[in-house]
Amino acid sequence: MLPIVSNALFHLTSDQIDQFPRGLGDVYSRFFLRQFKDDMAGYRKEIRPLLSLVLAALRPLRLDFLMQVCGYANKMELFDRLDALGSLFPRSGDQEADTIVPFHRSLNDWLSAKERSGQFYIDSEHGHRLLADHGWRQFQQAPENLAPYHLEYLPRHLLELKEYDKVVTLLKDFRFLMARTKAGFLDPLLLDYREIVRALPKERRQQLRIEESFFRSNSHILRRGDEEWPAYKILLQLAIEHADDSPLTIGAEQYLANGRCDWAWLRRERRVKHAGVDPCVAVFEGHTEGVLGALEMLEGRILSWSLDKTFRMWSDSGEQLKVLEGHTGSVYGVLLLPDERILSWSDLISDNLQL
Repeated sequence: MLPIVSNALFHLTSDQIDQFPRGLGDVYSRFFLRQFKDDMAGYRKEIRPLLSLVLAALRPLRLDFLMQVCGYANKMELFDRLDALGSLFPRSGDQEADTIVPFHRSLNDWLSAKERSGQFYIDSEHGHRLLADHGWRQFQQAPENLAPYHLEYLPRHLLELKEYDKVVTLLKDFRFLMARTKAGFLDPLLLDYREIVRALPKERRQQLRIEESFFRSNSHILRRGDEEWPAYKILLQLAIEHADDSPLTIGAEQYLANGRCDWAWLRRERRVKHAGVDPCVAVFEGHTEGVLGALEMLEGRILSWSLDKTFRMWSDSGEQLKVLEGHTGSVYGVLLLPDERILSWSDLISDNLQL
């Protein structure tokens, strides 16, 4: 029988000041002891799996997704466990689309450190395993039916577990790529080909060199997607045109053969026979007139300035981070000052901008 608690962690009077918790770690320890010391078996069986999911999650988990991963038959089973956690793990509401998060980052740190939490220790790797295994089973059944969370983060959980073969399989599966892009996860997809591929062992990175090059050189085109011509349609078209032996082209052709495309697309009369690695590192697209200069900032960010009266900040992958406006003429130069201040000048006015 799991205990139910109020929203308050402690109720102390003025004559109990010596019993006041000494730091958040003491607060957490007292709370968990009060709640679960008489039923540690219930804590291990019912609470630990749930908490391991919450701690491993890369964004707050929806209640319906938690029910699915944990195998709860209904919301009552989930709420019984959440109510036992009281205000330490508040939820945004009681509907399936609502989420649950630890009330403070320090709670994650306390639970994840055996020397602090003791018998209440939570191994977040177990949460990564639960999430990865659940997502992998869904992927094997039908990539297009993956839960949104898995579409966004499954490769990262597999990477955390060093499941490199599965990571490569995911990032080479065209159905998975299309499902992610259709669901609106283009940016996580592009990020995976920059960060996850770099984190793989050399031989696994080599297996994804064509895909990594494809997305690196075409990310600016994919980002042009809109309601009329969304990114997933652009992805299919680019893949069809890539190369005869490209794994992306082969995957796109199979996608078409399976009748998954219900929109118009074009087939090039001739395409190259062999896919190669594009030497292009990134395309910076956004200025509307000629670019007059650029320089590198800290952390790989890049500034550029233009005849279009703006200067812009970019990530090293070509993503536009900020547009700095205010000049009434073309910007002819930029100077980096201490504390990340930027001095810029144009043919009509000088300005000093604080980032």
